[in-house]
Amino acid sequence: MKKTLLLIITVILALLLILVGCNSESTDDGKNENNDVTTKPSSPDVTTESNVLGVTTVPNDSVEKPDDNKPNGPSEGLEFKSNENGTCAVIGIGLCADTYLVVPEKSPEGEIVIRIESNAFDSCTNLTSVTIPDSVRSIGNVAFANCSNLTSVFIGSGVQTIGTQSFENCTSLTNVNFSQGMLSIIGYGAFKNCCKLTTITIPDGTEVKKSAFANCLNLVSVTFGNEVKLPSSSIFAGCIKLAEIINLSSSEVPFYENVLEIHSEDSKIVNKDGYLFYTYDGVNYLLNYIGDETILNLPENYNGENYVIRSYAFYCHDNLTSVTIPNSVTTIDDHAFYGCERLISVIISEGVTHIGYNAFKLCKKLADISIPKSIITIGSLALNGCNLININYNGTKHEWEIISKGYGWDPYAPSCVIHCTDGDIPLTN
Repeated sequence: MKKTLLLIITVILALLLILVGCNSESTDDGKNENNDVTTKPSSPDVTTESNVLGVTTVPNDSVEKPDDNKPNGPSEGLEFKSNENGTCAVIGIGLCADTYLVVPEKSPEGEIVIRIESNAFDSCTNLTSVTIPDSVRSIGNVAFANCSNLTSVFIGSGVQTIGTQSFENCTSLTNVNFSQGMLSIIGYGAFKNCCKLTTITIPDGTEVKKSAFANCLNLVSVTFGNEVKLPSSSIFAGCIKLAEIINLSSSEVPFYENVLEIHSEDSKIVNKDGYLFYTYDGVNYLLNYIGDETILNLPENYNGENYVIRSYAFYCHDNLTSVTIPNSVTTIDDHAFYGCERLISVIISEGVTHIGYNAFKLCKKLADISIPKSIITIGSLALNGCNLININYNGTKHEWEIISKGYGWDPYAPSCVIHCTDGDIPLTN
């Protein structure tokens, strides 16, 4: 009897152990599903995943795609002409569609490229950047002239001569980098009319021909390397904003019109949010604006001090539509806003005492100008060629009448009225 009872208890215990094992297996499966603990591989539609090494795999369509126009190596499809001696010249754009042109050191036939032929890229308006390799020895006449969208040029250390008018009329060119190497001649008119250039450094030992940088209207600073040869002041003829020459050469620097200072130190030009300032003989000058804004509130001051808007500072800034001049400005110099054809409105704050000759001449859309009581003189032709409707003067009619005014100062606009604090003065011509 006892043996039978013991057998029954043993069977019952065995059944209980089996049931507990089944429940435990079921619970483990449930944890895998409900607590996101899984040993299964991720499904193929998962976009990112981390492996056991902690490396994140990024899907192909999220990788930044390269600019198709910016080659990773030398440009292809250019035209070459063999010199039959293992060297060759680039003679044209050929089938190349690059906007970032990288001239190769060798032709597809393996010949060394030693020259950019005359007129090779003349009027290639799709070009925005050019890199010329160290193998090139000369850049021919008019080689890159009239490339109106070209902004940047890098000239290799092997280049010895830059031909006549080789980059003339590259009107968007802002950066020219000469490698310190073998350059001996910058030809006549080589960078003439490159009106966006603001600074240039001429390498050691280079001879600069006449008019090489003529009419670079926004050029403010030039550095001459050691033993640079300078024939005459015509190199920078028409560079109306040129304020500073850094002369590292023992050669005597000829006189250049409008230059404030010739020195041998680091550049003294300061860029404050696109406004270029220069301090000379205790006076702070606003030389130029190189930003893109069309509505300008000029800086309240320069390092806490007053400043002068220098001659030609905003000359022919075609996109400028409105300008407010603060009370820290003492003088608006000659030609300061000459030819700003889209300029509509000007506010001049109290503190300004002088408006210079031709200061706003040919601002053809200028309709409203506010002139402060502090004004003492208005220069000749200051508002000539404007389409003014309102001159808002912050003083009395008598105070307006005693302002010293140069010949032809007024806009010759028959509908213009001068609004004074005590009444209006119709402008009669």
